[in-house]
Amino acid sequence: MTAVRAMRADMGQALRGTYGRAAIGIGASATIVGLSLLAPTFAEATPPKALRAHDAVAAESTSASPAPPSIPLSRVVATTAPRRNPDEGSGCGRSFHPPIDGKLALRGAYRTPKPKTFKFCPSWSGFGHVRGRFHGGIDVSAPTGTPVRAGTDGTLTYGNDPHGFGKFARVRFEHPKRSRDGTCHGSAELEIIYAHLREDSVKLGAPPRPVRAGEVVGKVGCTGNAKGMCSPSPESHVHVTVQRPDARGRLDPLAFFGWPVHKPDESDKADDWSSCNGR
Repeated sequence: MTAVRAMRADMGQALRGTYGRAAIGIGASATIVGLSLLAPTFAEATPPKALRAHDAVAAESTSASPAPPSIPLSRVVATTAPRRNPDEGSGCGRSFHPPIDGKLALRGAYRTPKPKTFKFCPSWSGFGHVRGRFHGGIDVSAPTGTPVRAGTDGTLTYGNDPHGFGKFARVRFEHPKRSRDGTCHGSAELEIIYAHLREDSVKLGAPPRPVRAGEVVGKVGCTGNAKGMCSPSPESHVHVTVQRPDARGRLDPLAFFGWPVHKPDESDKADDWSSCNGR
């Protein structure tokens, strides 16, 4: 009997050791599986040290980079580049009424030394340096007497420049500015000049008065250095300039206003017009 009890005790101890080792093994396996399941989440939440260091440097360089200096309007160099300045045109909710009704087209005809003969030079009607001088606006083709309309709400005055603009209308207005973060605040004072107007459509000496966008401010004529260009001459046009009130910061009207303007090509040239030698 004593021998039997001893045998049973030895068997129980052996079984307990076997099951204990199995339990330990199962527990270790479960721990390993659990860690392996957690590993991807941990890796995604905490990037490798090298990546964290790179991100920190990038963030520091971004926050430390100085903002590009703003350029005052008086130093703006107007160009004919297609990209529009964010402070220009219809930005900040503003749009501009075209100077005449109907399709807008640049003037194509320019006289030659020979009377009643013309060159086809629409590039001369654009903004920039043409014929060795600076053309600070655009020449929009229009028959004499065509009503000229204000581009925006503002203050209307009239003037006379006998050797340049001739009789002209000036619409002065406050233009909102767009900051780099996309918000609109502040304003810059600008003005639109409509030049070479017909004599009887300009009220010289009249006091400044409010004007609304689209209101008639004059009629196409040929005063100033456009003398002799009235219809039936194909040179008839209205010159449009947009500038600071001190006339130092002139801007490209096509880029500023965003008007769709037809730029004539060879198919628009009259048979008896000679070709142009470019700008």
